[in-house]
Parts: sequence; structure tokens; C-alpha cells
Amino acid sequence: MLLQNKNVVLYGAGGSVGTAVAIAFAREGANIFLTDHRIDKIKKTAEKINQSGGYARFYLVDALLQDEVENHLDELKAKGHTIDISFNLIALQDIQGFPLIELDIEQILTTVDIAVRSHIITSSAAARIMKERRSGVILMLTANAAKKPSENVGGFGIACAAMEALCRQYAAELGKYNIRVVCLRSAGSPDSPSSSPCASTSTPRAGSPTTGSTSTC
Repeated sequence: MLLQNKNVVLYGAGGSVGTAVAIAFAREGANIFLTDHRIDKIKKTAEKINQSGGYARFYLVDALLQDEVENHLDELKAKGHTIDISFNLIALQDIQGFPLIELDIEQILTTVDIAVRSHIITSSAAARIMKERRSGVILMLTANAAKKPSENVGGFGIACAAMEALCRQYAAELGKYNIRVVCLRSAGSPDSPSSSPCASTSTPRAGSPTTGSTSTC
């Protein structure tokens, strides 16, 4: 197995992609530590993995709150667990379906803030622990919009580009500690509820056309 006895911390593990990643990593022998700001879905995923002979635990952690993330990792460390892989997959809450000039500034920047803030919090917290052992992997997930602009994707492409820049910066600083930082750029996933890089649901938006889309990946 590729990940035998490796400890994987997943953020946003209650989403469709997070669930698929958790099950796939568990199948490869990893111990899965599921986190999300909603407990119901990750509880079911943990039960499914454990019933299949794997190892999974679930925790209520908001990846946008530094204290919660750091306290959770400190708890795992205190119990003797290493942090081998950290993967942030939280939803970016982006609004799509409109050109930038029709979106309010907060509708654009909220997406970028969630992406950058959560990845700095989770990556830095994991890296500080990985540095002690001089070993670890930090994973991020973006989409083609990071490199190839598309119309009407709101702040999503900007957020993805920012995440890739962040990934490069972490890689430059952490490589000397044998910590690998890898950004996976996806063109879409069969595990996502829609065929687009991020799943979408209709949502009303004040002050312009009545429908848009909000990412749920």
C-alpha cells in the first residue's frame, strides 16, 4: 500500500471531494483524521472507513480559525501521532455566473480570503510540526482557472492563482526540511456533484440578475 501507516489530516472532509480523497487514502493504508465545521458527514465517512477495516477519526475543526487548527494538531501530536500529510479541501464559497464588474467587492474578495487564509493557517500549523521530524507533505487543490482565465468565474480563478503562489512560496521555504508542498491543478472531478471544476448551486444575488452559482467543492 502506498500510504501504509501514514497519518493524513483532511480539512473540509465533509465535501464530496474530501470524502472521496479520504476513502481513497484509507484504501492505500493511511490513517485518516477527518475535520470539518460540520460533524454529520465526516462521522459517516469515518464509520465507512472503519467498517472497511481502515482507521479514521473525525473532529469538529474550522479551518478558518487558527486556534482550532493548531489545538487539534497539538492534540494529535500529544497522542503520539505524526502529521505526515495535510490536505486542505474546504469550500471557497465563490459566486460564479457573472462578470467581475457585476459583483460586489466582498463577493470577490471573500473567496480569495477563504482560500488564502485557510491554507496559510493549515499549512503553517502542519509545517511547524513536520519540521521537527524533517518529513511531511502538504497538498493543495486548484483548478485550471488558476492559469487559464475563463469568463464569469468570479473570485474563483483569482483564489486558485493565489493558492498556487502560496504553494510555491511554502515549497521554497520548506524544501530544506524535507517537507514537500504540492499543488494539484484539477480540470474537474467525477467525485464532484457537477462536471465543472467546482460544483455549483443556484443562488440569488442582490442588485443584478437573479441567479448565479456558488461553489460547493
